[in-house]
Amino acid sequence: MNLAFVGFLPPDSVNPEERNFVELLSGMFARTVVFQGIGVKGLDLKHLRSVPARLARRKVAFRGVSTAVLPVIPIRKGPLARLTAQLIRRRLASLTNGAFANWVLWTRFPSPELVAAIRGVPFGRIVYEAVDNYAAEPLYSRDERGRLEAAEAELCERAIVITASSGVARRLRHGRYGAHWLPIGHDARLQGNKARVPINVTRPRLAVVGSLDELADEKLLHELAIRQPEWQLMLVGPRVGAWGGSLLGLPNVHWLGPMRPDEARGIIADSDVALNPCILNDWTADALPVKIFDYLAEGKPIVSTPMQELAAFGDLIELGDPSDFGTAVARALAKDSAQLAERRRAAANRFTLQERARHAFELVTRNQAEVLAGRLA
Repeated sequence: MNLAFVGFLPPDSVNPEERNFVELLSGMFARTVVFQGIGVKGLDLKHLRSVPARLARRKVAFRGVSTAVLPVIPIRKGPLARLTAQLIRRRLASLTNGAFANWVLWTRFPSPELVAAIRGVPFGRIVYEAVDNYAAEPLYSRDERGRLEAAEAELCERAIVITASSGVARRLRHGRYGAHWLPIGHDARLQGNKARVPINVTRPRLAVVGSLDELADEKLLHELAIRQPEWQLMLVGPRVGAWGGSLLGLPNVHWLGPMRPDEARGIIADSDVALNPCILNDWTADALPVKIFDYLAEGKPIVSTPMQELAAFGDLIELGDPSDFGTAVARALAKDSAQLAERRRAAANRFTLQERARHAFELVTRNQAEVLAGRLA
């Protein structure tokens, strides 16, 4: 069998998770092609000029995987939307030479145009990997959310559904094959590089790793830094827009910038507590942050805002309300032990990218009865 993977991150993205997962999957298929949607946000000259540069940035990130383009017209309704679907269908037919039964189509997004394009196309298997509750994205209009929900419902009637969170799995469990919860987990091959913590960062060290954007609670971190000046906050990851303006200039806030995954893991390993200050809203209600598994893999105490997906980890993660987050951090510092560190590492070992890829491949290659037997009740 061959794999056609339609993701939303390019193979050379700074986010390694999708890249690594596809690399692991590709070793299980005879051939793997990663598709990127190359479209424009408008038909003006500025947006049209951006297409050649975006095409030139396409790279093959690992051996045995090739990349290709799915054309996307920026009009999502009417004849032009139907034209996009036709172009995608022709592209897929060209890839497979019409031998659809020899291919698994795997998509991470319920694109209405893609769903329309594969309507009636007899792929060997279709996989819908729902990483998020996409329709809850606050940037979408009501009309866009409605179209996504309709496309997702149609896709779930044909696809094996794999989710990154149990909440999304419960929401999609009524599809043809049910839904299968496979948390993303951490890369078991990764070893931390501990050389990047500046020597002037004293202890205790609190690490925040990941994209520093609107989903990270800046107000919470500001209050934490002000109320506990002896605690050193290390921020690792790309800063998006004006996020973190209130943290600039604070002597106990250290901006370490974007890092390679091994370097970020090194910062986690050299911290005393790892933080997940996630904003709680409809978009994050069913989210299970990937960073949690990196934190667990390094055996570190974890303090998070009370995301419902984290309740399953019990006392391995301290959940603290934004108004009293500092108390949860102090509690995590006080009760840490070698025994708890080992329990955290053991929990992380149950959730790795390698095991996730293996389980996913098993789902794709099982017969229908076996797939149904393994779905979420």
